[in-house]
Amino acid sequence: MLRVQNLVSCYGRIQAVKRVSLHVKQQEIVALVGANGAGKTTIMHTLCGLMRPTEGKVFLDDKDITGLPADRIVARGIALVPEGRQIFAPMTVMDNLLLGAYQTFRREGKSRVAEVLDRVFHHFPRLKERQKQLAGTLSGGEQQMLAIGRALMTMPKVLLLDEPSMGLAPLLVKEIFTVLGQLRKEGATILLVEQNARAALALSERGYVLETGQVILEDSSKALLDNHEVTRAYLGKQERDSWA
Repeated sequence: MLRVQNLVSCYGRIQAVKRVSLHVKQQEIVALVGANGAGKTTIMHTLCGLMRPTEGKVFLDDKDITGLPADRIVARGIALVPEGRQIFAPMTVMDNLLLGAYQTFRREGKSRVAEVLDRVFHHFPRLKERQKQLAGTLSGGEQQMLAIGRALMTMPKVLLLDEPSMGLAPLLVKEIFTVLGQLRKEGATILLVEQNARAALALSERGYVLETGQVILEDSSKALLDNHEVTRAYLGKQERDSWA
């Protein structure tokens, strides 16, 4: 589904991502784990077209999408839920969602947009309750739901999630990850960056460990959770069964 080969991304002369290769199969959730500054967000920005790679290739459904503009990458089927949510605060919840549906409307029309909106409201009933409310007045957790819902409105083939639990209370984090689990059962394909590495690995099938812009380890999520060095370096003192 999504394949990345020898990706290099730079900020000026600084290489933030150094020949990273990874893949995400259809209906698979893959986690990117690593310390702050490891290059996780840079990879996400490069995949969705917010940054142009210096070297390497990105393929979606075996078609080369390397360096395409962000709007064309969305049209091809990749949607990003960015770190910090980045919703349109002065607009209503509904208007935020409908902006996300722009490509869906162009491809499949109004009736399909209504179907996708019903699915978003099914997963996030609070968004339905607050659809006329200004997005900037939502709680942090509700704003994260809105950011995920907006991305789902694009009907993505691959959903990129960058730190969905950041700044949220534990109960809201659990609620968000419950929805992600439901999306997995529905066949979603997800690449997940998450500060709560244990939660990310508990949700995903496979994981990549990044360090200073390079992949240093790839394995099944279960194996990474059982790896002493990964536990020591990236999982800290989190309870092993807290997200089981």
